[in-house]
Amino acid sequence: MSCSQPDTEPGPDWFVEALADTGQLRSVQVDGARVEYRVWGPQGAPVVVLVHGGAAHGGWWDHLAPLLASGRRVAAIDLTGHGSSDSRPDYQFTTWADEVMAVGAAESGSEHPYIVGHSMGGVVALTVAYRHVDTVAGTVVIDPPDWLVTEGGLPPRPAELPPRRYHATQELAAQRFRTKLRDRSRLAFVEQHVAARSVHQVDQGWSWRFDHEVTLHGSFPDELWGGPIGPLVLVLAERSLLSDDEAAELARRLDTTAVTIRDAGHHVMLDQPLALLSCIESALQAWRAPTRAGGSTTLTGADPE
Repeated sequence: MSCSQPDTEPGPDWFVEALADTGQLRSVQVDGARVEYRVWGPQGAPVVVLVHGGAAHGGWWDHLAPLLASGRRVAAIDLTGHGSSDSRPDYQFTTWADEVMAVGAAESGSEHPYIVGHSMGGVVALTVAYRHVDTVAGTVVIDPPDWLVTEGGLPPRPAELPPRRYHATQELAAQRFRTKLRDRSRLAFVEQHVAARSVHQVDQGWSWRFDHEVTLHGSFPDELWGGPIGPLVLVLAERSLLSDDEAAELARRLDTTAVTIRDAGHHVMLDQPLALLSCIESALQAWRAPTRAGGSTTLTGADPE
């Protein structure tokens, strides 16, 4: 299956209009830590929680969250150790999953939330989907890391973390912004916004808005594989972190078929944001309007490969 870029040109107009809606800043307490998030859309509407990747933050969704918030309550979380949320002594996917569910519960009232996660956040979303199968309405997992299904799992931990760097100005720090992989389809205006939101000022100067210890996080709880899981859509970039064999293995474990974003690298919201929006919208709309035959759903806006 594949998702193609919509006809709308990904230019400054839609982007600037989306950024003009900055949402409302909120927080919850989870296991002794303050978890910050921003929210868009009407209270009482179906809730969607957006989960960023590792060493990122909720601002990676700034240009998409307002567009998803028509008739929905959309929350973009800063997981602990990221953005403006508190740090922890160590980081585990089960704790991050609890943070996501706490945000969903704070905003959703009686309705079950939908969870959308990218990269490491996709592993968080998957953890939520398994551990809270009865209280999650649907899950979108976007291009998770290859270690999720590779033999041996996470790569070996480094002997020591690299020293944190500081810069004299926000501009100098943002200029040092680099994703692990930079795709040929990268939209410069999206990347520049994310870069500026990825740094903050501390006593020593301007530095990154994440705790370096998050890179030493635990692994996905393997005991969850094979358990019950609710509605789920797996979205992969055409130039995914996963090899074809790894993608097939993940789809097999999840008993699903992957949807592919054409001409995108791993950081899909920086490369093909409107195509990603189309995929998420299709899943949410399908889950809100199940067919009568057995309650099954069809993901619209996608064509078989």
